[in-house]
Amino acid sequence: MLLKITAPIWVKLNQGKLNNKRGAMPAYFQTELKRIFTSSLVSGDVYAVRRGKGYELKFSSSIPENYRQRCRNVWRGYGAIAQAPGDRRKG
Repeated sequence: MLLKITAPIWVKLNQGKLNNKRGAMPAYFQTELKRIFTSSLVSGDVYAVRRGKGYELKFSSSIPENYRQRCRNVWRGYGAIAQAPGDRRKG
């Protein structure tokens, strides 16, 4: 619940459909998320939380570990993205 309030980047998943609730993830990562979750019935939330100069992915508990790992594998190249829209804190 706290991440829904504080995370600068938040994507809601609902049975394979993505809905950007806050901020912007890189376009390639959004494409990969669609590819990972398209044929699944998984619903939940993916958050990107600032850690140092980059962002770290966090997940709601309803997303299975194998899906989380697939997302983290793709995210590695995007750990240090520019200031995201909606992230008003200075970084």
